[in-house]
Amino acid sequence: EDSRIGGGAEGLVADRAHVTVTSSRIEAETAIAADDSKLDIAGSRIIGQGAAVTTRTATEVAFSVSEVESTNYYGPLHGLRFVTPETPL
Repeated sequence: EDSRIGGGAEGLVADRAHVTVTSSRIEAETAIAADDSKLDIAGSRIIGQGAAVTTRTATEVAFSVSEVESTNYYGPLHGLRFVTPETPL
């Protein structure tokens, strides 16, 4: 909650985890690398110079009033998204 996470190749790594991000900023080459995880992101800004969210397995991401910036998506997000290896965010 209320965090700034960033730098390097990956800002946040989640492996078989349930992660809640609130009022935060995550910024890196790949902002979030998540595998077999559930992410709940609210009121946050996710910035990936390459991708905002990548995964090797299906990952569920619930966005609530958040902003995403990446080569795959740019703009506000609100709702449930499923990220797969073929469909990074």
